[in-house]
Amino acid sequence: MPSIRTIEDFILLVGTLVAFIAFILWCCFPVQPKDAPLPVLQSPDKSGKDEEKYNQIIMEYDLATT
Repeated sequence: MPSIRTIEDFILLVGTLVAFIAFILWCCFPVQPKDAPLPVLQSPDKSGKDEEKYNQIIMEYDLATT
């Protein structure tokens, strides 16, 4: 008794073939990452300015809440 092919079988077969071809292409032609710029480190004087600004905001908040 032969089995009846359905549309679901066809969709599964096509999806499997597409995934297999994509895997082969991915193995043969891997994606090269773009040259990302190096992370910029903050200079010591910049971090001091940020801390100053933070302390000023905290002091203003304390004055506003009292």
